[in-house]
Amino acid sequence: MMRNVFRSLCLVVGLFAVSVPAQAADYWHPYAGAGVGSILIDAGLGGKTALGGYGMVGNDFNENVGVEVRFGGSGKTGSTVTVPQGQVCGYNQFEQLVCTTVATPTPANVSV
Repeated sequence: MMRNVFRSLCLVVGLFAVSVPAQAADYWHPYAGAGVGSILIDAGLGGKTALGGYGMVGNDFNENVGVEVRFGGSGKTGSTVTVPQGQVCGYNQFEQLVCTTVATPTPANVSV
């Protein structure tokens, strides 16, 4: 017990010994930005482009510390793919593996 108290006391004294004094400076450097463009969406079936955009707001408190929030979104893209003959497996909403047998090649619409 006494050993832990001594270690804690040494830690506190050590932290005070290496503390850096605060600078009196201007702490308010806000900024904002936005962008719009074409975003490449690739779900493993070949890439497609969709219109998307983003925005951001932030503040730099000093040269080493800042806060930033980003938000954005994109449009949808899709295509038709052919599911090959055989067994197709996937997970359902309960995270259980479910397999289905596909007798013939079947077209399917895929969107991201």
